[in-house]
Amino acid sequence: MILDNRAVLAFLSLSRTLSFTKTAVELSLTQPRLSYIIRRFESELGFDLFIRTTRRVELTAAGEQFREVALKVEASLQEADALVRQMRGESRVRLRVAAPIYTNRVAVRLQILGEFTAKHPRVVLEVSYGSTREKLNELRRGDVDVVFATDPPPLAGLESMVVARSTTCVVMPPNHRLAMMETVPIEALKGEVLVCMQRANLGKAYFERQYGPALRAGAELLEAPESDPYAQMHFTNARGAVLMSYRWQKGMDRAVGDMVTRPLVGGPPGCELHLVRRSTLHSLALEWFWAVGRAYELQPLPEAATGEAASADGQLRAGSGRRREALQLGGTPGRPIVKRG
Repeated sequence: MILDNRAVLAFLSLSRTLSFTKTAVELSLTQPRLSYIIRRFESELGFDLFIRTTRRVELTAAGEQFREVALKVEASLQEADALVRQMRGESRVRLRVAAPIYTNRVAVRLQILGEFTAKHPRVVLEVSYGSTREKLNELRRGDVDVVFATDPPPLAGLESMVVARSTTCVVMPPNHRLAMMETVPIEALKGEVLVCMQRANLGKAYFERQYGPALRAGAELLEAPESDPYAQMHFTNARGAVLMSYRWQKGMDRAVGDMVTRPLVGGPPGCELHLVRRSTLHSLALEWFWAVGRAYELQPLPEAATGEAASADGQLRAGSGRRREALQLGGTPGRPIVKRG
Protein backbone atom coordinates (compact mmCIF):
# COMPACT_ATOMS: atom_id res chain seq x y z
CA MET A 1 0.00 0.00 0.00
CA ILE A 2 1.02 3.64 -0.50
CA LEU A 3 0.99 5.61 2.74
CA ASP A 4 -0.88 8.91 2.91
CA ASN A 5 1.81 11.39 3.97
CA ARG A 6 -0.74 13.72 5.55
CA ALA A 7 -2.10 10.89 7.66
CA VAL A 8 1.44 9.89 8.67
CA LEU A 9 2.20 13.44 9.83
CA ALA A 10 -1.13 13.65 11.68
CA PHE A 11 -0.30 10.36 13.42
CA LEU A 12 3.15 11.66 14.44
CA SER A 13 1.72 14.90 15.78
CA LEU A 14 -0.84 13.00 17.86
CA SER A 15 1.84 10.56 19.08
CA ARG A 16 3.79 13.55 20.45
CA THR A 17 0.94 15.41 22.14
CA LEU A 18 -1.30 12.41 22.99
CA SER A 19 -4.13 14.92 22.81
CA PHE A 20 -6.69 15.23 20.01
CA THR A 21 -7.41 18.80 21.14
CA LYS A 22 -3.78 19.97 20.98
CA THR A 23 -3.08 18.14 17.74
CA ALA A 24 -6.17 19.56 16.06
CA VAL A 25 -5.03 23.09 16.96
CA GLU A 26 -1.47 22.34 15.82
CA LEU A 27 -2.68 21.06 12.44
CA SER A 28 -5.47 23.65 12.05
CA LEU A 29 -8.12 20.93 11.93
CA THR A 30 -11.36 20.35 13.78
CA GLN A 31 -11.32 17.49 16.29
CA PRO A 32 -13.90 15.47 14.34
CA ARG A 33 -11.81 15.84 11.18
CA LEU A 34 -8.65 14.71 12.98
CA SER A 35 -10.47 11.73 14.52
CA TYR A 36 -11.73 10.74 11.08
CA ILE A 37 -8.20 10.94 9.58
CA ILE A 38 -6.76 8.73 12.34
CA ARG A 39 -9.62 6.19 12.20
CA ARG A 40 -9.39 5.92 8.41
CA PHE A 41 -5.59 5.55 8.61
CA GLU A 42 -5.92 2.76 11.19
CA SER A 43 -8.46 1.05 8.95
CA GLU A 44 -6.09 1.24 5.97
CA LEU A 45 -3.19 -0.13 8.04
CA GLY A 46 -5.28 -2.93 9.52
CA PHE A 47 -4.37 -2.30 13.17
CA ASP A 48 -5.00 0.25 15.93
CA LEU A 49 -2.40 2.94 16.52
CA PHE A 50 -3.89 4.42 19.69
CA ILE A 51 -5.77 3.33 22.79
CA ARG A 52 -8.49 5.89 23.46
CA THR A 53 -10.23 6.29 26.82
CA THR A 54 -12.29 9.13 28.24
CA ARG A 55 -9.25 10.32 30.19
CA ARG A 56 -6.24 9.76 27.96
CA VAL A 57 -4.78 8.71 24.64
CA GLU A 58 -1.76 6.41 24.36
CA LEU A 59 0.05 4.45 21.68
CA THR A 60 -0.57 0.76 21.22
CA ALA A 61 2.40 -1.60 20.91
CA ALA A 62 1.82 -1.59 17.16
CA GLY A 63 1.63 2.20 17.24
CA GLU A 64 5.00 2.41 19.00
CA GLN A 65 6.55 0.17 16.35
CA PHE A 66 4.94 2.01 13.45
CA ARG A 67 6.13 5.34 14.87
CA GLU A 68 9.74 4.45 14.01
CA VAL A 69 8.74 4.00 10.37
CA ALA A 70 6.70 7.20 10.42
CA LEU A 71 9.67 9.18 11.73
CA LYS A 72 11.72 8.02 8.75
CA VAL A 73 8.95 9.17 6.42
CA GLU A 74 8.87 12.55 8.16
CA ALA A 75 12.66 12.93 7.92
CA SER A 76 12.59 12.06 4.21
CA LEU A 77 9.86 14.62 3.58
CA GLN A 78 11.81 17.28 5.47
CA GLU A 79 14.98 16.52 3.54
CA ALA A 80 13.12 16.63 0.23
CA ASP A 81 11.53 19.94 1.21
CA ALA A 82 14.91 21.39 2.21
CA LEU A 83 16.49 20.28 -1.05
CA VAL A 84 13.68 21.75 -3.14
CA ARG A 85 13.91 25.04 -1.29
CA GLN A 86 17.67 25.09 -1.74
CA MET A 87 17.35 24.46 -5.47
CA ARG A 88 14.77 27.24 -5.73
CA GLY A 89 16.98 29.60 -3.76
CA GLU A 90 14.37 29.95 -1.02
CA SER A 91 15.41 30.76 2.54
CA ARG A 92 13.06 28.78 4.79
CA VAL A 93 14.92 25.66 5.87
CA ARG A 94 14.49 24.89 9.56
CA LEU A 95 16.82 23.27 12.11
CA ARG A 96 15.58 22.81 15.68
CA VAL A 97 18.38 23.09 18.26
CA ALA A 98 17.92 22.55 22.01
CA ALA A 99 20.19 23.25 24.99
CA PRO A 100 20.18 23.86 28.75
CA ILE A 101 19.99 27.63 29.37
CA TYR A 102 23.22 27.64 31.37
CA THR A 103 25.23 26.57 28.31
CA ASN A 104 24.89 30.12 27.00
CA ARG A 105 28.19 30.71 28.82
CA VAL A 106 30.06 28.02 26.91
CA ALA A 107 31.79 29.85 24.08
CA VAL A 108 32.12 26.72 21.93
CA ARG A 109 28.35 26.33 21.81
CA LEU A 110 27.92 29.92 20.66
CA GLN A 111 30.73 29.54 18.12
CA ILE A 112 29.14 26.45 16.57
CA LEU A 113 25.84 28.29 16.17
CA GLY A 114 27.60 31.36 14.79
CA GLU A 115 29.73 29.44 12.29
CA PHE A 116 26.75 27.43 11.10
CA THR A 117 24.69 30.58 10.54
CA ALA A 118 27.55 32.18 8.60
CA LYS A 119 28.01 29.12 6.37
CA HIS A 120 24.31 28.38 5.86
CA PRO A 121 22.40 31.68 6.09
CA ARG A 122 19.32 30.15 4.46
CA VAL A 123 18.77 27.75 7.36
CA VAL A 124 16.56 29.16 10.10
CA LEU A 125 17.76 28.07 13.56
CA GLU A 126 15.08 27.57 16.20
CA VAL A 127 16.74 27.33 19.64
CA SER A 128 14.78 26.11 22.66
CA TYR A 129 15.91 25.70 26.28
CA GLY A 130 15.29 23.12 28.97
CA SER A 131 17.02 20.46 31.05
CA THR A 132 19.25 17.88 29.36
CA ARG A 133 16.83 15.11 30.33
CA GLU A 134 13.82 16.97 28.94
CA LYS A 135 15.51 17.87 25.66
CA LEU A 136 16.86 14.35 25.08
CA ASN A 137 13.32 13.03 25.44
CA GLU A 138 12.18 15.58 22.86
CA LEU A 139 15.01 14.46 20.58
CA ARG A 140 13.93 10.84 20.76
CA ARG A 141 10.35 11.86 19.97
CA GLY A 142 11.53 13.86 16.98
CA ASP A 143 10.45 17.23 18.42
CA VAL A 144 13.98 18.67 18.03
CA ASP A 145 16.80 17.82 15.63
CA VAL A 146 19.95 18.21 17.75
CA VAL A 147 20.73 18.84 21.43
CA PHE A 148 23.63 20.38 23.33
CA ALA A 149 23.59 18.17 26.44
CA THR A 150 25.71 18.14 29.60
CA ASP A 151 26.88 14.64 30.53
CA PRO A 152 24.02 12.81 28.77
CA PRO A 153 23.39 9.22 29.85
CA PRO A 154 23.97 6.53 27.21
CA LEU A 155 20.72 6.16 25.29
CA ALA A 156 19.91 3.69 22.54
CA GLY A 157 19.32 5.24 19.16
CA LEU A 158 21.38 8.37 19.81
CA GLU A 159 24.93 9.37 18.86
CA SER A 160 27.04 12.16 20.31
CA MET A 161 30.38 13.95 20.28
CA VAL A 162 32.11 15.92 23.05
CA VAL A 163 32.68 19.57 22.13
CA ALA A 164 33.68 21.11 25.49
CA ARG A 165 34.90 20.10 28.96
CA SER A 166 34.99 21.84 32.29
CA THR A 167 36.49 21.63 35.76
CA THR A 168 34.61 22.39 38.96
CA CYS A 169 35.09 25.64 40.84
CA VAL A 170 33.35 27.72 43.49
CA VAL A 171 32.32 31.37 43.23
CA MET A 172 31.80 33.66 46.21
CA PRO A 173 31.79 37.37 47.24
CA PRO A 174 35.27 38.92 47.70
CA ASN A 175 34.82 39.26 51.47
CA HIS A 176 33.99 35.58 51.95
CA ARG A 177 36.49 33.59 54.03
CA LEU A 178 37.06 31.09 51.18
CA ALA A 179 38.08 33.93 48.85
CA MET A 180 41.40 34.11 50.71
CA MET A 181 42.36 30.63 49.51
CA GLU A 182 44.09 29.93 46.19
CA THR A 183 42.25 26.61 45.94
CA VAL A 184 39.30 25.44 48.03
CA PRO A 185 39.37 21.87 49.40
CA ILE A 186 36.00 20.18 49.62
CA GLU A 187 36.42 19.95 53.41
CA ALA A 188 36.39 23.76 53.61
CA LEU A 189 32.72 23.77 52.62
CA LYS A 190 31.74 22.43 56.06
CA GLY A 191 29.10 24.74 57.51
CA GLU A 192 28.87 26.83 54.32
CA VAL A 193 25.67 27.59 52.43
CA LEU A 194 26.18 26.22 48.92
CA VAL A 195 23.84 27.53 46.22
CA CYS A 196 22.61 24.90 43.77
CA MET A 197 20.02 24.35 41.06
CA GLN A 198 16.58 23.01 41.90
CA ARG A 199 16.56 19.30 42.57
CA ALA A 200 13.37 18.76 40.58
CA ASN A 201 15.34 19.56 37.43
CA LEU A 202 17.98 16.88 38.07
CA GLY A 203 18.07 13.13 38.22
CA LYS A 204 18.92 11.41 41.50
CA ALA A 205 22.22 10.01 40.22
CA TYR A 206 23.34 13.37 38.84
CA PHE A 207 22.44 15.13 42.09
CA GLU A 208 24.49 12.63 44.08
CA ARG A 209 27.47 13.02 41.77
CA GLN A 210 27.41 16.80 41.92
CA TYR A 211 26.43 17.45 45.52
CA GLY A 212 27.16 14.26 47.41
CA PRO A 213 30.78 15.23 48.22
CA ALA A 214 29.73 18.68 49.47
CA LEU A 215 26.93 17.26 51.61
CA ARG A 216 29.26 14.69 53.13
CA ALA A 217 31.73 17.49 53.84
CA GLY A 218 29.03 19.28 55.84
CA ALA A 219 27.76 21.92 53.40
CA GLU A 220 24.15 23.11 53.52
CA LEU A 221 22.53 23.26 50.08
CA LEU A 222 20.26 26.13 49.11
CA GLU A 223 18.19 26.03 45.93
CA ALA A 224 18.49 29.07 43.71
CA PRO A 225 15.13 30.40 42.49
CA GLU A 226 16.35 30.60 38.87
CA SER A 227 18.39 28.35 36.59
CA ASP A 228 20.14 31.17 34.71
CA PRO A 229 23.80 31.25 35.87
CA TYR A 230 24.03 35.03 35.95
CA ALA A 231 20.90 35.20 38.11
CA GLN A 232 22.37 32.53 40.37
CA MET A 233 25.51 34.62 40.86
CA HIS A 234 23.37 37.59 41.92
CA PHE A 235 21.48 35.34 44.32
CA THR A 236 24.74 33.96 45.74
CA ASN A 237 26.20 37.44 46.15
CA ALA A 238 23.08 38.71 47.92
CA ARG A 239 23.11 35.76 50.34
CA GLY A 240 26.85 35.93 50.98
CA ALA A 241 26.98 32.25 50.03
CA VAL A 242 29.07 30.01 47.76
CA LEU A 243 28.08 28.83 44.27
CA MET A 244 29.39 25.62 42.72
CA SER A 245 30.13 26.33 39.08
CA TYR A 246 32.20 25.16 36.12
CA ARG A 247 35.27 26.53 34.43
CA TRP A 248 34.76 25.82 30.73
CA GLN A 249 37.28 25.77 27.94
CA LYS A 250 37.02 29.18 26.34
CA GLY A 251 34.30 30.12 28.81
CA MET A 252 32.71 33.54 29.00
CA ASP A 253 33.30 35.54 32.18
CA ARG A 254 30.14 37.29 33.36
CA ALA A 255 30.88 37.39 37.05
CA VAL A 256 28.82 39.72 39.22
CA GLY A 257 30.80 42.65 40.59
CA ASP A 258 34.03 41.52 42.24
CA MET A 259 32.99 37.93 42.90
CA VAL A 260 35.92 35.56 43.23
CA THR A 261 36.39 32.18 41.54
CA ARG A 262 38.55 29.42 43.02
CA PRO A 263 39.23 25.81 41.89
CA LEU A 264 37.45 23.21 44.03
CA VAL A 265 39.70 20.32 45.09
CA GLY A 266 38.17 16.96 45.98
CA GLY A 267 34.76 17.87 44.63
CA PRO A 268 32.79 16.38 41.75
CA PRO A 269 34.48 16.00 38.38
CA GLY A 270 33.89 18.58 35.69
CA CYS A 271 31.26 17.90 33.09
CA GLU A 272 31.28 17.50 29.32
CA LEU A 273 29.15 19.26 26.76
CA HIS A 274 27.94 16.86 24.07
CA LEU A 275 26.32 17.45 20.73
CA VAL A 276 23.63 14.75 20.41
CA ARG A 277 21.43 13.61 17.53
CA ARG A 278 19.47 10.51 16.59
CA SER A 279 21.48 7.73 14.95
CA THR A 280 19.25 7.90 11.88
CA LEU A 281 16.75 10.31 10.31
CA HIS A 282 19.19 13.10 9.46
CA SER A 283 18.06 16.06 7.38
CA LEU A 284 20.50 17.83 5.09
CA ALA A 285 20.56 20.84 7.43
CA LEU A 286 21.43 18.57 10.36
CA GLU A 287 24.32 17.03 8.42
CA TRP A 288 25.66 20.54 7.77
CA PHE A 289 25.34 21.40 11.47
CA TRP A 290 27.06 18.17 12.52
CA ALA A 291 29.95 18.92 10.18
CA VAL A 292 30.48 22.30 11.88
CA GLY A 293 30.46 20.59 15.28
CA ARG A 294 33.08 18.07 14.14
CA ALA A 295 35.68 20.84 13.99
CA TYR A 296 35.29 21.23 17.78
CA GLU A 297 35.15 17.57 18.73
CA LEU A 298 37.44 16.60 21.62
CA GLN A 299 39.35 13.36 21.94
CA PRO A 300 38.03 10.82 24.46
CA LEU A 301 39.75 10.97 27.83
CA PRO A 302 41.52 7.90 29.24
CA GLU A 303 39.26 5.97 31.61
CA ALA A 304 41.31 7.03 34.60
CA ALA A 305 41.17 10.71 33.70
CA THR A 306 39.43 13.07 36.11
CA GLY A 307 37.62 16.30 35.56
CA GLU A 308 40.85 18.16 36.31
CA ALA A 309 42.62 16.29 33.53
CA ALA A 310 39.83 17.33 31.22
CA SER A 311 40.80 20.98 31.64
CA ALA A 312 43.94 20.53 29.58
CA ASP A 313 44.01 22.92 26.68
CA GLY A 314 45.11 20.43 24.07
CA GLN A 315 42.41 17.75 24.24
CA LEU A 316 41.37 18.39 20.65
CA ARG A 317 40.22 15.96 18.06
CA ALA A 318 43.17 14.84 15.94
CA GLY A 319 43.37 16.70 12.69
CA SER A 320 40.92 19.44 13.62
CA GLY A 321 43.63 22.08 13.21
CA ARG A 322 42.13 24.37 15.84
CA ARG A 323 44.01 25.86 18.78
CA ARG A 324 42.20 26.34 22.06
CA GLU A 325 42.73 29.39 24.20
CA ALA A 326 43.69 29.21 27.85
CA LEU A 327 40.84 28.43 30.21
CA GLN A 328 38.77 31.33 31.42
CA LEU A 329 35.93 31.38 33.90
CA GLY A 330 32.79 30.06 32.28
CA GLY A 331 30.49 29.36 35.02
CA THR A 332 27.59 27.12 34.47
CA PRO A 333 26.01 26.49 37.79
CA GLY A 334 26.42 23.22 39.52
CA ARG A 335 23.14 21.48 40.10
CA PRO A 336 20.43 20.88 42.73
CA ILE A 337 19.09 21.09 46.30
CA VAL A 338 17.78 20.95 49.77
CA LYS A 339 16.60 24.28 51.07
CA ARG A 340 14.62 26.68 48.95
CA GLY A 341 15.69 30.31 48.61
